[in-house]
Amino acid sequence: MINLVKNINQSYTCIVMIIVLAGCSKLDKYLDKAESGGMSEEEVFGNYRQTERSLAQIYGTGLTIDCVGGNLWSFSYDGATDNGYSHYRYWPSPKFVYDGNLTPANNPIDQWADLYAAIRRVNMFIEKIDRLPVSSSNTEEVEGKSRMKGEGYFLRAWFYAELFKRYGGVPLIDRVLQADDDLNIPKASPDEIISFIAEDCDRAAALLPASYATKDLGRATGGAARALKSRMLLYAASPLHNPDDNRRKWERAADAGADVSDRGIYRLHS
Repeated sequence: MINLVKNINQSYTCIVMIIVLAGCSKLDKYLDKAESGGMSEEEVFGNYRQTERSLAQIYGTGLTIDCVGGNLWSFSYDGATDNGYSHYRYWPSPKFVYDGNLTPANNPIDQWADLYAAIRRVNMFIEKIDRLPVSSSNTEEVEGKSRMKGEGYFLRAWFYAELFKRYGGVPLIDRVLQADDDLNIPKASPDEIISFIAEDCDRAAALLPASYATKDLGRATGGAARALKSRMLLYAASPLHNPDDNRRKWERAADAGADVSDRGIYRLHS
């Protein structure tokens, strides 16, 4: 009887061990993910649809508007000048600007951390997109890969344009930084930032179409890239960043504006 009980216990122990080991094997596969807890880089940039989703996430998390008050009210920069007046006298309005309450410690429209997080994502996208395998016989994927790379350049230019608009000179980071990199990156000059943005806009414009079918509306176009370049060169020529009134800066801004308007696609709002 004792031997029978002992044999039963041993059998039971073996069964439990088999179940546990099998479960551990499945658990290891489940936990074999990227450090972020999501998909690995190889999984994302090894599949066309996953790469598209990655780009869509950059659009969704990086493109924001200036809002205050829990995204309930849009903020107008004219509210910070004598050009604009707001009759609203409560907090979610330009009130906090013209009352002098906008400070480094109280800045609801600050986007420093969010924009640099978006820049890291788009830097990774630009670095990895060339690895995406596409079939030469699949026109949609061949053209889509090129288009997505152009969108990446446009988005990076946009993020730096938003940083420049808020802070002027900022650190320029065009690659994915690692933990052991020197993170004490000095601020670039306004001219360096504008040149960087203009170059990314040129790269984007060369890869992006003029328009899209309905299903792709909202993606960056070649016109959007040229228009962003025109805007930033105009900022560079303005008295704030051009105190010596360098004529060449005004000429570059005018040429960039003409590059948009002379295409016969766009016109000034009526």
